[in-house]
Amino acid sequence: MESSAIERSIRTELARIDPDLALFDIKTMNERMDLSLSSRRALMSLALGFGATALFLSVIGIYGVLAHLVTSAAAKSAFESLSAAPAVASSAWFSAKASSWSLAESSSESPAPPRCAR
Repeated sequence: MESSAIERSIRTELARIDPDLALFDIKTMNERMDLSLSSRRALMSLALGFGATALFLSVIGIYGVLAHLVTSAAAKSAFESLSAAPAVASSAWFSAKASSWSLAESSSESPAPPRCAR
């Protein structure tokens, strides 16, 4: 039976028992539960929206960081492959320069980069 048919039958039976009794706010239990939970549903929907937005922004951020790392690594490897000096010589020059900075900080001259034997 539908809720309106149940409501009509309750009203007729109650009017037969006591015609002066007022019957109001008749709702099914599902309707009452929906009304009592509507504020919680609204807050949960809002939290779901914020959570989805945060997830979307974090995915975009991680993608951006990874794209930057891949692009910079590809550019670095392309530069190293095109450079005339091998990577060993450039790293030896850097380590010699770094050791000269730490050993002779007062000296204004910097050591010359090592020459590559060709």
